Amino acid sequence: MKAILFGSIGTLIETSDLQREAFNQAFKEAGLDWYWDQEDYTKLLKKSGGAKRIEDFAEKNKTNVDAKKKLEKEKHKFIMIK
Repeated sequence: MKAILFGSIGTLIETSDLQREAFNQAFKEAGLDWYWDQEDYTKLLKKSGGAKRIEDFAEKNKTNVDAKKKLEKEKHKFIMIK
């Protein structure tokens, strides 16, 4: 069964791990060697917004990425597949 969920992380059901897995898949597809484990992602969740998390992580790792247009959209594609 496929479903589309609207809302923020944890609004209706706990989706943090699905989000994290989708980010990791998007990173892989973009050729980045980034991997967010559960501990890392829990810390990253302190800031709102996936694109902002990506931008901050990229800055910290001295990597230039198009967070808003590419990675965030790519992440949503993988969430829809699940």
